[in-house]
Amino acid sequence: MNELDVVGVRVEMPSNQPIVLLREVSGDRYLPIWIGPGEATAIAFAQQGMAPARPLTHDLFKDVLEAVGQELTEVRITDLREGVFYAELVFASGVEVSARPSDAIALALRTGTPIYGSDGVLDDAGIEYREVEQAFAGYVYGDSTCGQRAVYGLGLTGIPVFNVNNNCSTGSSALMLGRQAIEAGAECVLVVGFEQMERGALGSKWDDRTNPLDKHAGVMMDVQGFNAAPPAAQMFGGAGVVSGMPVEKLYREIRALRIYEGATEVQKLIIARELLKA
Repeated sequence: MNELDVVGVRVEMPSNQPIVLLREVSGDRYLPIWIGPGEATAIAFAQQGMAPARPLTHDLFKDVLEAVGQELTEVRITDLREGVFYAELVFASGVEVSARPSDAIALALRTGTPIYGSDGVLDDAGIEYREVEQAFAGYVYGDSTCGQRAVYGLGLTGIPVFNVNNNCSTGSSALMLGRQAIEAGAECVLVVGFEQMERGALGSKWDDRTNPLDKHAGVMMDVQGFNAAPPAAQMFGGAGVVSGMPVEKLYREIRALRIYEGATEVQKLIIARELLKA
């Protein structure tokens, strides 16, 4: 058995299928496992240290184990058969329970339990660094070689690393480029995304050159005017005008959605009905 760390949850494009990515602690292999959206959320919550107001299923399982005095000592990813991964929960009492890897990993993160993968699973489904032929790094705010810095931190050298910056479409653009590389004949590519932004509204960083949004800003002012609000938000609002939705209706919907977030179930039905009438 080989100990594994949980790197995080990713989304496979274009199917939008969540993947939990594991990394070999004492080796160079990654292990991607396709999981459901509910389990992906549970894993992400545990990694981020988010505590729900009421216990979710895996939180409840952890509480039950503590209440009955059972200690989870290991999670083992034991087999891969016909594209399906299998796992086991190993308890201090010697009891072993079969489980889906996604549930087992979500529980392991909540209990601090080590995760192991069998040699057979890693041999069949593990991906090594040296198999990656190209890398695409998506980010918006950063110097032009941040992608190289991020990828070299994983141990990858000697491959082309492409920095991708396409504003709000950066992630999808990097994924599209990765897919095109595969379609062009590459066997294995890496697409990675990251961001660290300053606090506050988005704004221009350069005052010694033409703003690339100058034409858009001119059209926006002609069509809907300019208000004392963040320009980026008004740009997005203007998209409703271009698509045929009056900006007043778009603003009504945005305000309604803000109210909707904190509404009761009855209030949500009333808001939805009013939006349909508008």
